[in-house]
Amino acid sequence: MAIFFQLRYLLSNCISCLIIFRIAYSQIHTQQSADSLAKLLSQITDYQTKVLALHQLATFFLERDITKSLDYGKQALEVATKYNYHFGTIQAYTHLGNLYSQIGKYSEATQYLLKAIQIADEYNYQQQKQKVLNSIGLLYRSQKNYTKAIQNFRQSLQIAEQLKDKVAIADAENFIGSCYYLMGEYETALQYYNNALSTRKMLKDELGVAKVLNNIGLIYKRQGKYAEALANFEHTLKVQEKIGSATGLAIVLDNIGDTYLLLNDLEKALAFHQRGFQLAQKVQNKELLLDAYQSLANTFAAKKDFEQAYYYEHQFVLLQDSLISTEIQKRLADEQIAQTLAQKEKELELSMQKSKLKEMQLAQNQYFTLFISIVLLLVIFLGLQIYWRYKHNKETTQKLQEALTILQLRTQEVQQQAQEIQQQNLIITENHEKLTDSILYAKRIQDAMLLTEQEIHKIYPEMFVLYLPKDIVSGDFYWLDAQKDAKGKLEKLLLIVADCTGHGVPGAFMTLLGQSFLNNIIKERKIEQPALILKELDKQITLILQQKTTHNLGDKHDGMDVAIMQWEVYANQIHFAGAKRPLYLFRNEQLIIYKGDKKAIGGDKPAQQISEPFLQETIQVLPKDVIYLFSDGYADQFGDKPNVKYTLKRFKEQLFSICSQPMNIQKRQLLENLHLWQGEQRQTDDILVIGLQIKT
Repeated sequence: MAIFFQLRYLLSNCISCLIIFRIAYSQIHTQQSADSLAKLLSQITDYQTKVLALHQLATFFLERDITKSLDYGKQALEVATKYNYHFGTIQAYTHLGNLYSQIGKYSEATQYLLKAIQIADEYNYQQQKQKVLNSIGLLYRSQKNYTKAIQNFRQSLQIAEQLKDKVAIADAENFIGSCYYLMGEYETALQYYNNALSTRKMLKDELGVAKVLNNIGLIYKRQGKYAEALANFEHTLKVQEKIGSATGLAIVLDNIGDTYLLLNDLEKALAFHQRGFQLAQKVQNKELLLDAYQSLANTFAAKKDFEQAYYYEHQFVLLQDSLISTEIQKRLADEQIAQTLAQKEKELELSMQKSKLKEMQLAQNQYFTLFISIVLLLVIFLGLQIYWRYKHNKETTQKLQEALTILQLRTQEVQQQAQEIQQQNLIITENHEKLTDSILYAKRIQDAMLLTEQEIHKIYPEMFVLYLPKDIVSGDFYWLDAQKDAKGKLEKLLLIVADCTGHGVPGAFMTLLGQSFLNNIIKERKIEQPALILKELDKQITLILQQKTTHNLGDKHDGMDVAIMQWEVYANQIHFAGAKRPLYLFRNEQLIIYKGDKKAIGGDKPAQQISEPFLQETIQVLPKDVIYLFSDGYADQFGDKPNVKYTLKRFKEQLFSICSQPMNIQKRQLLENLHLWQGEQRQTDDILVIGLQIKT
């Protein structure tokens, strides 16, 4: 008999070893492997092997079947918790956090990931903590909270450096670089990408090197360094061709084509875009096809082949509409999945309770014999009380039955109300999505009317624009016009910052009016003096809003605050006029304020103010002078403390502290300081700050 048990123990160990070998070498890349592993689960006796198998199954189904992924993840958590297997518990919590992050349930995702961090800290699992910090960073990045994302990625990097894990170091540096790239901080992003590149080269990770070079190429393209961008893209192209990845090839070919288009080498741009388009068709990747259609439309438009440009633009619109429809369906599906997951969690919790109940029943059976003996001794004594207990229980049962009937009726009412609420929520969700789509389309129009920071840097590099709409569309806008001499050097620069009444959609309408009128006044009527521009803008806003008439249907306070400066470069002079917006000039760390007029553009003003001209001031500027134009949004932002604004005083102090720094550093420090002050508070108003340093 002893030999039999030894043989059974050896057989069990052999099965566990076989399963571990299968997990290690297959990594469940196919459905067949996953099905085979699921069948082997019942044969696993070692809890660590079982947790590993459940975790691999949960990971496999994460991109295929969310419900199954949750089921296996919960089972892994249950087994790991039962046996105090802390490593497996961290893995399970991390998986569940990534799962909820994937479907947009960020609150639940954060809870699971913080539990994983807590256990990793308690038992000093530094390598697991480093991976969880990456997951938390990616969660914040998906919510566009780049400051918190960077904080977590930097903690991850610090642990990776302590562990001397080169792969983890490269991953963390690449994640941090991606955040700064999305924030528009290209120089900082480039530093981190270069660090990741050095590490990938040290590891001889050819594909990793190619991906980082592609990211660096995108930054050089944004900065107008096209030769450097092409060198990086071409290296990536060679690696992708060697590997044979159609998706990777399509991406880098489109990047190269875009770069040649910016260089106005239209034949090369068309050749690369057509190759990328063919690969996108081959893999049937709709996102790649969307980019390819847009790239071909832009290229043919540049070649004046408007028939082909229209064709590809039409294909772009059709596919985009299809993707928007698919996204709406995905959102509805994600909501359904979330409801299914909630139900599944309840079922799993109920299953765990039943399992514990069975264990209790087994324990009770051990005392059954003793219990019978005691009952036999007490049966005579208890016999006289049975009748009275029976009568009492009968009355209690009747009352419970009545209460149960009432509870069932109330439950039916609650279920009916829940169905009505669910139907209303579906209607609200549908209307909200339609409204959001319309506003997003309006944002595209608004963005198209503003110069990008790359275009602004081509005009004058020593300038930054911090532009943060409160909502999708903004009530703040800026306007820039430059004149160059025969040698291509900057001769005149006209810069306008405007803060319209309201924000969101109402403010956006005012920005479109303002930009349209400015184009008419400056471009068509050739009026360039700031004071005269304000005068004409005031007339047209007042006229279009009918603010002088008695049948005006709008708010008579509608209008905008505007600051205008015209810089005559060779004369070193700035002509400034402001409508309730100032100009700040920092010289030798001293602040000079030009306040402008106290009346706004448009709005209900006395007749005397309407007829009065706007004040124009002439400022003699010196090299290293720094000029700031801004709206009131930055100073009006609320912080973590209730009802406490940042204030204009703090804003001045912040400008004092950064005015001697390079312009890109100034923008980054303004943004980081704003996020630090804002904390968990929502943005109060649209924010616009433009800084310019005199370099003549």
